[in-house]
Amino acid sequence: MFIKNKLVLLLVLTFVVSTNCLIFKDLKITTNTEAFLLDTFGFQKGGSSTMKIKMNKNRNDFWYLDCLENQYKGLVLEEDTKICSDLTKNKTLCLVQQEFNPDIDIKRKAQKEDYEYFLVINCGKKEEITFTLDYTFVNPDGQYLSLGQIPYPYLYLVFGSVWCLLLIIWFVNWYTHRDQQIKLHRLLTVILIAKIVKLFFYYTEWNYLSKKGMDNYALLIARATYTCIFDFIFYTTLLMIASGWSIIKPRLSFKEHLRIGLPVLSLILSKELQLYFELSWFGFILLIILAFSYFYILRFVFEYTNYNIRSLQFQLLMIRDAGIRPITTPIYSKYQLFRKYKTSLFYYICLSILVYGLSIVIVRYRWIIGMCSLIVDLILYIGIGFTFCLRNYNELFDDPPPLEEPVNRTNDGYEQLKSDYDDNNLETWVQGMPLPRVERSDEELLPESVVYIENVGKKNKVDLGHEVPQEKK
Repeated sequence: MFIKNKLVLLLVLTFVVSTNCLIFKDLKITTNTEAFLLDTFGFQKGGSSTMKIKMNKNRNDFWYLDCLENQYKGLVLEEDTKICSDLTKNKTLCLVQQEFNPDIDIKRKAQKEDYEYFLVINCGKKEEITFTLDYTFVNPDGQYLSLGQIPYPYLYLVFGSVWCLLLIIWFVNWYTHRDQQIKLHRLLTVILIAKIVKLFFYYTEWNYLSKKGMDNYALLIARATYTCIFDFIFYTTLLMIASGWSIIKPRLSFKEHLRIGLPVLSLILSKELQLYFELSWFGFILLIILAFSYFYILRFVFEYTNYNIRSLQFQLLMIRDAGIRPITTPIYSKYQLFRKYKTSLFYYICLSILVYGLSIVIVRYRWIIGMCSLIVDLILYIGIGFTFCLRNYNELFDDPPPLEEPVNRTNDGYEQLKSDYDDNNLETWVQGMPLPRVERSDEELLPESVVYIENVGKKNKVDLGHEVPQEKK
């Protein structure tokens, strides 16, 4: 077959599509295969290509092909011997098919909008050959981006503006209720600002590429480094929220920090390194590490979130048994927060899987996938921001929520909230009223053997899984 291993073809196409430079000077490629895909580019009508290729050996059995997308797909299904036979018979297979004699120097304009594939075919003996390439691909109006990449600069500019609007809304909310903020709100503010900076990096990089046709490597390294830092803060924050930090825990233990930080670090490093070693055995190992890191993080988030939900449910039952109306307590508010957080993450994962599925189907217009990914990130932050934003009363500390009738709905296999947590005959909780301390060993209810949960206030100490030493007076 022309290309025997379809997996290798897929990896090559992935590598080529992810390559950003559209102007190459003195690029050297060494290969001993029957066919080698040099690059692919989406041209608008009137776009132009310049291709110069030199070989380190004088051979007249090498062919250069410039094929449209449908023509290239047809070649993939053909035997290499038949292709060479058709070429020697001058049978038209592609837009351009020229034998090396001894070099290649071709300039042409695209007659219609389509993707073109540039490749070299060896129709003689198999040996290692080195090519030196000088080529330029450009669309009308000096646009060096491929057909599926042209909207990227505008895309990042628009979404950067939307995130700036979210930042203004967040600051207005923070200023209105600034006396009730906790550490979590400050961290969410940092992520919001960092996301805007990240989008600015991507906009600058794609705008530079569209004007110059090649990457600014200083900008590329700065963007990659910043992306790693941002991803570390982002994923760490998701795990810290799930663990209950700043909501039912004022701080995390050193062991918990390691359980959060090491998997996130493993995820980021394997994700970045895999881009550079994807075609090697080391890249395959990195891909396995990446998959396990994702699995661990997802398991951690949902396991700890469910753990905190069950813990708060148990405390609400204890509060009811103590004669206090549970839905009037801040414990009920915290319980609702974790439920909303879990729902936001669930929809985020579902939408991310949907976007990944679209990326397999949509090949021609890759910017649509980029736009969908940005929309999914935006939805996640709006969901988390709306869940944890400050309100007229502090859901996380002592102030009780307004007294309202609870929604009559089921809750993860438990009885209905109305019958479990609400009873008009019980006493309404008021600020300062002590709440029952939970101390119980129940393996079916909780994954830990002993759990301590108290009402969290600025002066109260709280921990989940072990006691916090009290400060000496």
